[in-house]
Order: sequence, then structure tokens, then C-alpha cells
Amino acid sequence: SVSQSRYLYARDMIAHGRHYLPDNRGEGATWSKLKEEQVKEIVAAKATKKKGTGTALAARFGVHKSTIYQIWAGANWTYLKSDK
Repeated sequence: SVSQSRYLYARDMIAHGRHYLPDNRGEGATWSKLKEEQVKEIVAAKATKKKGTGTALAARFGVHKSTIYQIWAGANWTYLKSDK
């Protein structure tokens, strides 16, 4: 079947080192509106609560407020936390 052929082809590519998995994390994603430094600032703002609410941060950085809350919850940009 076609799906089995694709599966076998993919396994062969991996076995011979001819596969490519792009790093779409953070700034590497073409759709990303934030830079790593901005995300670090957003995370720091949660800890200090000096920079305003998530809604104010969202307006400042030009993203939706849910993006700020997802960063705070650890759902987005999680790899930055592991770099500490």
C-alpha cells in the first residue's frame, strides 16, 4: 500500500542519515512574532509583576494575550527554560 511504502521510505531515509528535521522552536519558526529576549522579558515580568498585566504585555509586543499566558504557563517557548 502507499502508506506502507512511505513508511518504509522514511525509515530508509532515517537509517541512512538523509532525513531533515527543522528546528522550528522559537525564533526558528517562520511564524514567530517574538524574539528570545522578548520572551525572557515576558517571563521576568510574570515573576516581578512590575511590567503590567498579560493584556498590556500582549499589546506592547503585538501578540494575542493568550500567547503571553501560554508562555507564563510553560506551554510555549519551553526550551528556553531548559537553557538556564
